[in-house]
Amino acid sequence: MREGRLPAVLAPIVVERLQRDGRRIREYRVAPGGGVQCTVAPEDDVVLARLAVDLEGVTRVDLVTRVGDDPEQRYPDLPFDAAGGELIVAPPIDVIRARPAHVERMRLVAVEPQGERLLGEYTFNHSPWTTR
Repeated sequence: MREGRLPAVLAPIVVERLQRDGRRIREYRVAPGGGVQCTVAPEDDVVLARLAVDLEGVTRVDLVTRVGDDPEQRYPDLPFDAAGGELIVAPPIDVIRARPAHVERMRLVAVEPQGERLLGEYTFNHSPWTTR
């Protein structure tokens, strides 16, 4: 986490604090099954994926990500507010910024005693920043 290679899950109050502190935040809101075109500008301090999700009755959420054909990465047992209606993921901005064009898929999975249940899948079509 300290080296910026792992995504962080942020509470809304943390995002508000970053905004008050003057951090430049780029946000992408995505509904389950949806996707966005995205990029990271040189002046951005933080990039956020705001994943809309119904967490009612959920006790454990895992995030599963895949970039292109790379192996999946699983981040288990994430903190969340069931009433919040979203999970806010802050991927490591320097890693995102350094990547060429790619597609990243994120899945939120409820882990339950009887197995896993897909809560939502989200697609991020990333393009490197270009001078406009």
